[in-house]
Amino acid sequence: MAENYYQEELLICGGKQLVGEIELSASKNAALPLLAAVLLTDSPLAIENLPELRDVHSMCEVLRHYGVAISPAGSTFTFAADKLLCSCPPAPLMRSFRAGSLLLGPLLARCGYAELPLPGGCAIGRRPLDLHFSALQALGAQIEVAEESIVARADGLSGAQIRLGYPSVGATENVLLAAVLARGETVLENAAREPEVVFLAECLRAMGAEIEGAGESRIRICGVERLDGGTFRLPPDRIEAGTWACAAAACGGELLLRDYAAAENAELWRILQQMGAEVRQQPRGLTIAARRRLQAAEVTTGPYPAFPTDLQAPLMAAAATAVGLSRIRETVFENRYHHAAQLQRLGAVIGVEEELAVVVGMPLKGAVLQAQDLRGAAALLIGALAAQGESRLGGLMHLRRGYEQPEQKLVRLGADIRRILPIKDENNYRNRQILML
Repeated sequence: MAENYYQEELLICGGKQLVGEIELSASKNAALPLLAAVLLTDSPLAIENLPELRDVHSMCEVLRHYGVAISPAGSTFTFAADKLLCSCPPAPLMRSFRAGSLLLGPLLARCGYAELPLPGGCAIGRRPLDLHFSALQALGAQIEVAEESIVARADGLSGAQIRLGYPSVGATENVLLAAVLARGETVLENAAREPEVVFLAECLRAMGAEIEGAGESRIRICGVERLDGGTFRLPPDRIEAGTWACAAAACGGELLLRDYAAAENAELWRILQQMGAEVRQQPRGLTIAARRRLQAAEVTTGPYPAFPTDLQAPLMAAAATAVGLSRIRETVFENRYHHAAQLQRLGAVIGVEEELAVVVGMPLKGAVLQAQDLRGAAALLIGALAAQGESRLGGLMHLRRGYEQPEQKLVRLGADIRRILPIKDENNYRNRQILML
């Protein structure tokens, strides 16, 4: 509600090293499909460490719209979907995030009907739902797409042989969420292999699903009649881990990612080490240290286990401070360089042509910045932290979608960040600013 009255900004005084440790929040990209799985069972499902994020809040509001009761108890949230309401959620709510498309699979499996406004999210490219639709149609769904909405029906889903044209994470998760209650066996080829897919499959298995091969390109699902609930703890957010690692590399200093293992972000750690950062696995977590200016890098994004597209923007911010010329090739989304023009305001030298970005490292200086998408917001935050002087960062609604209390975590590492809240009073007489430390 507060977003109707003010637009947050961050005031960042950059040029300070980051030293200390961070406890990572739970994974947003693991939380959202698990929340969709709530609809698959009439038994309670509990999540112990649900992160405080705008996308998570939006998904919970959609679940409430479908009649799901949500009961908090400390850090544990219990979801009860024993009485589902199969009605269309409000369009503004659905368009505030992308993961609403994950509701198609479980609604078809449980109710045989789903009507959804077209989802929103970051403006980083087409991100078509065609792969979702064709996979669900192979399972027996009938899908109609109007200008503003999706209507899907199924008189019982049946197993099928499905091959995705691209290893889409969302499409893979939608197939899992639908096929677990379908009649017979589903074999999914060219499936996404991301850790979040593996986590979802493990949770569904704990609920009684029969799934083999998650984490590989071929997944086999044998449908069951019903699923039970359960209690689940989300893993740490590997994208948040990579974001703060890029920040430490760009700013210098030493950062401990507490209780975090290196395996999931292996390609990022390889790139950061090539750029001159030190990455060490320790009993207490993973340490990233940058004792000298970074060197340039060559990076190409791709499906897991390649370099993740969600870390392309944070790494570009780090490359903007490095010695030499870096080349970054974005192969997942065709329009994911919005942050480049904003980094240029800090003095970064970046040229973009189609999927290739060329970055010449330069000392950065503070500027006024406006985020336009989630990971781009993180990149601008990193750039402002590494720049000399003062920066103002707006568009924080994007940052809040995927990072929990980012400024508080960074301040504990030695960053100089303050929140600015321009507030318009009800009578529209004047604006006033409240500065919060």
